[in-house]
Amino acid sequence: MSRKGSMWRGKESRKSKATLKHPHIALDAQTLLEKGDGHMHGENLDLIVRQCCVCERWFALRVDKDDFDRHLRDGIYVQHAFVRADGKPYLSPAERELFISSLCGPCWSTLCPSDPLAYC
Repeated sequence: MSRKGSMWRGKESRKSKATLKHPHIALDAQTLLEKGDGHMHGENLDLIVRQCCVCERWFALRVDKDDFDRHLRDGIYVQHAFVRADGKPYLSPAERELFISSLCGPCWSTLCPSDPLAYC
């Protein structure tokens, strides 16, 4: 298919396979380890800071730069991106929540209490 009257005249469009930058396929840590990508170790930890969007406090976290890049660039879920070689996450649930919703642990507990009666 060519576009008439444009600079693309005469060139045929190539049918390319659609590749999604952020596929919404949940892969568990064991599957990623079996693929052997070599970046799931959490060994080269660098210091980064994240800010809570509610209380605006800053939190220092040590994460592997490769894991951080895979989460941001490739869209790997937080619970699967920040894992050690044995497949267990090296960030606490509160630290992972800073990546997901930008909420710290205390603010999450205040806004989303675990007691169902708190919502009545």
